[in-house]
Amino acid sequence: MGLFTKFAQSADLVKGMADRLGIDLTARMIRQPFTEPMAMRAMTLRCADCASHAECTTLQDANAHLDSAPAYCLNGRKFKAMQAG
Repeated sequence: MGLFTKFAQSADLVKGMADRLGIDLTARMIRQPFTEPMAMRAMTLRCADCASHAECTTLQDANAHLDSAPAYCLNGRKFKAMQAG
């Protein structure tokens, strides 16, 4: 897989996970335009390092809503913090 394809897939997985967790990333970026885009970039890079893309894709395909990110998610703590406030 090429580098740009991997980053695009990772961005899609981060956005998909956020959607399933009830986190509106676009609204967060609008409210905090100087910090949230950098946080999204960091989350995408963390996701790109993950070896569980296939599992995450399958999980997201099977679930429209999730209460929490899976244990293998490298962004799990960030998602949890976003859900809390």
